[in-house]
Amino acid sequence: MRQHADTLPSTNPDVNLLQHFTIHLRALNRSDKTSETYLDSTKQFLGFIAERGMPPEPANWKRGHIEAFLAYLLDERKLKVLNRQ
Repeated sequence: MRQHADTLPSTNPDVNLLQHFTIHLRALNRSDKTSETYLDSTKQFLGFIAERGMPPEPANWKRGHIEAFLAYLLDERKLKVLNRQ
């Protein structure tokens, strides 16, 4: 996981987002397992919004998009979601 990924721009916005997030996690000195978990979750979210025709640009994501993903994890995937209120 700690291999330096190629950071050249991609035509795929998801790839650029994941590249930037990977660099961010490395800068925060997150463990390999933590980084892997965060990136896997991000990929799941990107797939979720793509499948449902939600806005692909992070600037257009709203609270409702995140809540819909969390509800999907709870209801359809039967996963537990940590409540941080």
